[in-house]
Amino acid sequence: MRAHVALPFALVGAAANHVVLAVSPSVAPEGLVALAVSPGQPHCVFAWAVGFLVAGVLGRVVEVTGHRPAVAALGSLPAAVVILALDRVAGGFGLPADVSVVGAALLGSFAVAPAFAFLARAARDAEATRAGSEVGPSVRRTKWVVAASAILGAAAVGRATPLQILLVGLPVYMSFVAIALTTVPALVGLRALARQKLSPVSPDLLGDSFGPRSTPRPKVVDAGVGEGALALVRRGGAPYRDPEVIETVVRGDVRAAASTLARSLAVQLAAAAVGVLSTIAALR
Repeated sequence: MRAHVALPFALVGAAANHVVLAVSPSVAPEGLVALAVSPGQPHCVFAWAVGFLVAGVLGRVVEVTGHRPAVAALGSLPAAVVILALDRVAGGFGLPADVSVVGAALLGSFAVAPAFAFLARAARDAEATRAGSEVGPSVRRTKWVVAASAILGAAAVGRATPLQILLVGLPVYMSFVAIALTTVPALVGLRALARQKLSPVSPDLLGDSFGPRSTPRPKVVDAGVGEGALALVRRGGAPYRDPEVIETVVRGDVRAAASTLARSLAVQLAAAAVGVLSTIAALR
């Protein structure tokens, strides 16, 4: 399944440009499109759109190149140069006459490059997992947690009201609920299976397990990464007399799935923590 990252990239780009404008001097009064969102906050509506569109284009480039984190991180610099140059034009300052915009863009790219790289890696993991598997939903949620946390951080830096911050942060706060209820239990279950001795599924074992009406059907776990099938087999009470029964059938590579899910969990927790810390700092 194709993993798209253009929209999460665009949201992070718009949030980053919001921060830039929040900490920058006021735009020139002659800027025709320098529209203040609220008094005392020199945010340019045009620049929000620029950050969204330019970062969205970078996200599309990352999709075409195979979701490479290096492309995402390195691409943040030219994207930041274009965004800041257009910010100057929108603010009425004209095109930059020196390389100062490149230096400013370099600083900005240091902040957004990790987010873009994490988004690209999350997309690669999402493409490598099956949608209905144990790890699929959690891995696919990673890119939205990163984007939502970036927006929440931007709202906090931009001095939004407490109510606005709480509303914007709802996706981030809900991600903690999803992590607790779905991601962590799935990771614990996969790691428990990885510690078990799994056997190849043979036709004879399947016949013993599925044939008798009194034998419960085995639990099927789709690890989401890799192909093939292994089984957790319960041995009979008396050797050579009681049949072996399959308790669980595991599709895919359970160790690789656990590693992918652990990486996704780490990124989600880090991104959500940044968003929550931003909220706490803004509400003080």
